[in-house]
Amino acid sequence: MRLLPDFYFKNVCDISAGFLQSEGVRALLLDIDNTLAFDCRPELPESTSRWLEDMRSAGIKLLIVSNNKEERTASFAEKCALPYIASAFKPSARAFLQAQGLLGCSAEDCAVVGDQLFTDMAFARRAGCKAVFVEPMGEDLQGFVRFKRLLERPFMKAVRAREVIK
Repeated sequence: MRLLPDFYFKNVCDISAGFLQSEGVRALLLDIDNTLAFDCRPELPESTSRWLEDMRSAGIKLLIVSNNKEERTASFAEKCALPYIASAFKPSARAFLQAQGLLGCSAEDCAVVGDQLFTDMAFARRAGCKAVFVEPMGEDLQGFVRFKRLLERPFMKAVRAREVIK
């Protein structure tokens, strides 16, 4: 099924560089809200900051790919010291072409990490990348996202039935 991820983790910080490297992943395209940080919050959690540093140290290339507007994305990306693509229109694969140019990666060595099936996982599938699902960090504050979560609910049973990778 095109919405189901290749891999399922409880939290982004549970993804190890060793695991990614064993799967041939050299680059990550990262969502912001409820993946790297709590929804609509400007703070970069300390645990996420340490995880990003671990990824950098292991040579994993990192790029934020967000549907958020420029202001939110740029501000958060600056805190992470990461390049970014704002207004990505995920699940459109258009942003992946930009990502390839920025990171010099191919679909085969790239993974998308996010907390939504209809945007992040569908984006990964359209781009031909590996799809890594993480549970949302917290409550969704935006009404449209809460609505999408209702639509995702039947698919989430299949996602959560998969073995959690640790």
